[in-house]
Amino acid sequence: LRQAFLTIPNEFWEAAQLDGCGSFGYLRRIVLPLSVPALLTVGIFGFIGRWNGLLWPLLITRSESIRPVQMAMIYYQNEFLTDFGMVMAASLMVTLPIVVLFLLLQRQFIEGIMSTGLKG
Repeated sequence: LRQAFLTIPNEFWEAAQLDGCGSFGYLRRIVLPLSVPALLTVGIFGFIGRWNGLLWPLLITRSESIRPVQMAMIYYQNEFLTDFGMVMAASLMVTLPIVVLFLLLQRQFIEGIMSTGLKG
């Protein structure tokens, strides 16, 4: 996020001050709209990190019936026999929400990745 904020020119701040805009107005009206792609990219990465987490659900759930599907995938694998059909179905259930989220936010995601590495 730091790089995305650094790419916003200082002239915008000066123009906002000349127009009578305060610090909060500058943040709300200029900085946040310009940094939406970077904010969405950070949000997507954070969501994926939480979605794939295994330790926290293992610690807070006592019953196997309320554990998320990521935990259920572990139980389908055995050292002697693996039910590959069930593993693939569970994998689809795990990845489908991430793929749908990416397809919905694809333009902003790619724009955020592209703009954070460029110096304007």
